[in-house]
Amino acid sequence: MPSSISILIVWCSSTRPGASTNMARHGGRAPRGERLRAGIPYGHWKTTTFLAGLRITGMMAPMVLDGPINRLAFQAYVEQVLVPELSPGDIAW
Repeated sequence: MPSSISILIVWCSSTRPGASTNMARHGGRAPRGERLRAGIPYGHWKTTTFLAGLRITGMMAPMVLDGPINRLAFQAYVEQVLVPELSPGDIAW
């Protein structure tokens, strides 16, 4: 048995549908009597999911999905992102 055991927690966080991903300001300033005309980027106002492994030493294997998590997306995360970063003896919980 190894002298130290490394425990890994996989963390999944999603913004709720309707949380604002649009970070553009809704107002601005223009000289008196003139209208402000400026283009701004438009946010998509959708769910964004963040997945990551969390160790005592810090975060590992981060991944962001544009949309909610489902079984296939989580399985792909585990196989393609998380497993390659695991060390022998790690316990994923």
